[in-house]
Amino acid sequence: MVQFFKGIITNTETDGRYHSNWLNMMYSRLLVARQLLREDGVIFISIDDNEVHHLRKLCDDVFGEDNFIGIFTVNSSPSGIDYGHIAKTNDYAMFYAKNINCTETFYLEEAEKKFSFYDDIGGYNIAPLYNGNVAFNPQTRPNLYYPFYLNPESKIENSFYEIDVEYRENWVEVYPVISKKDGIQRVWRWGKPKAKENKNLEILGYKNTSGEYRIVQKNRLTSKLIRSILIDNEYSSRRGTGEIQELFGKKIFSYPKPTHLIKDFVRSACKGNDLFLDFFAGSGVSGDAVYQLNQENDENIKFILVQLPEQTDEKSEAYKAGYKKISDITIERNKRVVNKIITAKKVEQPDLFTEENKEENLQGLGFKVFKLAKSNFPRVDFAPDPTKTDEENVELLKKYIADKEAQLVNAFNREELLTEILLKKGFNLNYTTELQTQFTKNEILLAKDSEKECLICLDVTIANETVEYFKTHKTQKFICLERALDTTKKYNLKHYLGDLVDVF
Repeated sequence: MVQFFKGIITNTETDGRYHSNWLNMMYSRLLVARQLLREDGVIFISIDDNEVHHLRKLCDDVFGEDNFIGIFTVNSSPSGIDYGHIAKTNDYAMFYAKNINCTETFYLEEAEKKFSFYDDIGGYNIAPLYNGNVAFNPQTRPNLYYPFYLNPESKIENSFYEIDVEYRENWVEVYPVISKKDGIQRVWRWGKPKAKENKNLEILGYKNTSGEYRIVQKNRLTSKLIRSILIDNEYSSRRGTGEIQELFGKKIFSYPKPTHLIKDFVRSACKGNDLFLDFFAGSGVSGDAVYQLNQENDENIKFILVQLPEQTDEKSEAYKAGYKKISDITIERNKRVVNKIITAKKVEQPDLFTEENKEENLQGLGFKVFKLAKSNFPRVDFAPDPTKTDEENVELLKKYIADKEAQLVNAFNREELLTEILLKKGFNLNYTTELQTQFTKNEILLAKDSEKECLICLDVTIANETVEYFKTHKTQKFICLERALDTTKKYNLKHYLGDLVDVF
């Protein structure tokens, strides 16, 4: 799982507690962010230079100094923004892991690459196999510290070495190099099992022209590690503004992050079915970036965008265009991105969108919108009146219960209640529902996600025919409203389904 966090909040500099307010706001949110991350998850935090020094200390406290991966310097304003004494051209993005021992990052594909060496598989360049992180040493990472046994006659084109054998006569023991600059002993980037697995395929050992022994990794394909300084014009906020104008026909959002930046962050940390969470979605650029990556690489990375319903300025182009809240822009942008992808696909291969193929080829191109709301299940806050008798309080309680039950049955929003129940039962947000036509007396849906499924009915009365169905279908989980069952139906469902029936 990957998170993207933009450290922005309304906090005036005239406030005497300006920095303290910002730190308090960020600290609580970072604690939640860490809790949400998987063990192999990472977080990117976009920040300008006003609070970057404070944020580093804050993240060290929340995530731990050992889980600090690095800081990206992003060329967000190539032409420079005049701040009186200098023209600022960059912002920052802080990069932390939840658990550095579980973290895996990925190489970025490049458009073109020139290779210095070739073998039977193809072209490659070489890079040292030792780990460049100075915090990693034989004491902190003993599993990454071991010798290679290298034939002193080895060259790039004929590399001869062993990894896990006894010392050979005349062969040289090669450990990770000691940095002459800082005097710190290094460790390998790969553990011994991985090194043995990739022997003679991705590792070379050789003696260079200076008489030094080297163990290196072959870098194949057109890929590279994500660089800490991102200077391409595609990373500029001006490019992000151009993308908004292209989608909406006007500038309705000022200086959003460009998709190229978010795509590189996602590509460096996400694969396959990973999840990308953006706490401050803004214009919705993260969703746009994930859609593009999924189309380009045939992946299924998912995203969650979070945006407060913050009001837009009444004088802004967004407000004049009908977007009263920033969240309206977030939603509309991703709708337009989906429609743009579908239109392009139809032009390229219109036969993919015939009725029999339509559903399959639209997979991964939709999204749901949720908002925080009060529970559909009323809280029990009844308190007896000490001035009344026990009998009178019992009657008041009965009336209170009847009123609350009527509220649940008559005043609820069906879709909201369905979502709340399924979330309470552990379903993912991307669940799907399908009407089950075998039931003629009740409207029953099959709800399922990638992990579980159940039948669910929100009708106010469950028909006898529905109950009888489960007499012969005892393996399907069923959820319904308690109000919809009388005592007999409840007993029969419990008898047929046991723990597979839930009532709300």
